[in-house]
Amino acid sequence: MQKQLRQVCMQTLLLQMPTVLLLLPMLPLLMLMVHLLLLMLHMIQVMLRSFKQILVYITHNQHTIMPTQHLILRTIQQKQTLLLITPMQHS
Repeated sequence: MQKQLRQVCMQTLLLQMPTVLLLLPMLPLLMLMVHLLLLMLHMIQVMLRSFKQILVYITHNQHTIMPTQHLILRTIQQKQTLLLITPMQHS
């Protein structure tokens, strides 16, 4: 029984050989594809890392980096409150 099993295994291996031999010329291309994939993954990782650094920078320096829109709104509100506080001067 074991001998038969071994024979069947050998036969299937021999049958599979031509496909393996056919794939051998494709090996450099496959290697290149894998290499490019790894490179893309590395690029994505680098981009994410820099994005994270930017986010950390922004969150830590939020009081210094205030978007101009907020700044403008704040100055307008301050002027309105100043107008409300100071009585109007009639000349």
